[in-house]
Amino acid sequence: MSRYGIAVGFISALWILAPLGSLAESPPFESRFYKAWSRTFDLRDEQMIYPDDRGFWMGRADWIGVFLRSDPLMEHVVFEISAGFSNFDEFVAGQIESFFPNIGVSHPKYDIPGYEVRRNKDIGFEEYFFVSQNDPIGHVVICSNPDANGIFISCHVYARYAPDVSILLESDILRPIPGLSSWEAPSWEETWPTFLPIANRSREIAHCLDVTDLIAAGITPDQTPPKDPTKFLEECREGLTN
Repeated sequence: MSRYGIAVGFISALWILAPLGSLAESPPFESRFYKAWSRTFDLRDEQMIYPDDRGFWMGRADWIGVFLRSDPLMEHVVFEISAGFSNFDEFVAGQIESFFPNIGVSHPKYDIPGYEVRRNKDIGFEEYFFVSQNDPIGHVVICSNPDANGIFISCHVYARYAPDVSILLESDILRPIPGLSSWEAPSWEETWPTFLPIANRSREIAHCLDVTDLIAAGITPDQTPPKDPTKFLEECREGLTN
C-alpha cells in the first residue's frame, strides 16, 4: 500500500484497482487462509487472495472489519499484514538511508518522547520518520504533510512481528474526508501517544489469527467467524489463557 494514502476512500480505490494488475500475472484464488512468508493466518471465511499483492488488507474480511470499527484504537485505521519486505530491520535501515537521513524537526511538538525523530529530505512538504526507542519488539511511524494545525494527512505505523520478522504489520491512521466523514481528526497531541498501543494491537490481532503452529502440529483450524466480532480479542485472550 502506498505510503501516501490519505483517506479510506482512496485506500479502498487502490484495493479495487490492485487486483486488476494482479490478474495479468498470478491468477487469484479463494481461500480462508492468507500466507505471508512462513506464517499462515486464518481469515475464518473464504476471501479472494491475489498472489502478486504484497499484503492483505484485513478489512476485506467482513467480520474483521466489524471488529476493527468497534475497537477505539483501530476504528479509523486501515490494517494490513504485509509480506512485501525482506525484514523489519532492513526496511527501517532502507527508509533512513533513502528518505530520512537527517535527525531533527521543524517544530518542537514533533520531537516526541520515546522516539528518534528523522525528517525527510527536501521533497516539497514535511514528512517524519519516528523510530521507537521503548518498544522491545520494534515499530516505526511515518507521518506526512501536516496542515496549519499540525495534523498530518496520514500516519503509518509499521510494527515488527516477532514470529517472522519478514512480515510487516501496517496500520494506516487516516484523516477524515471533509464533508463526507462523520468523525473529526484528533490533534497531534492525541495522535502520537497511540502509536505504541496501535503497534501492540496489530501484533495481538496477528497472533490471534496466526495458525501456523496449529497446522504444523497436524491440527486443522475449524474456527468460523465469531458470532459477535466485537468480542474477537476477548475470546482470543480467554483461549490463550486456557
